[in-house]
Amino acid sequence: MLEPLPFFAAYKHFLCVNVASYGEQAAGRHHLWDGWVESRLRWLVLAVEKVSRGTLLAHPWPHPYESPKHTFAKATKSQAGADNGNFSTARNTTHFIGLRPKPSTV
Repeated sequence: MLEPLPFFAAYKHFLCVNVASYGEQAAGRHHLWDGWVESRLRWLVLAVEKVSRGTLLAHPWPHPYESPKHTFAKATKSQAGADNGNFSTARNTTHFIGLRPKPSTV
């Protein structure tokens, strides 16, 4: 029977790719932006293994972490400290790639 991989315990080193979107329409744009980034992660994994000349193994975690939606006040130097109701939303998703040395073959 298959058991879940303890991904974060199995790797000591990680490559984290953060995708962030800001603005009133962040939800719709974030989904598109994150989808594009996620589609390129496979190429990043291949590039890491190629650049390391096969000495590193890169394994992407299939479940990205999406932080809760944040709302924050947009402030400029002239607006700092002013409660003007000028708010923006932010979305953030983090993709993890576990890295480890390739086991030597004898």
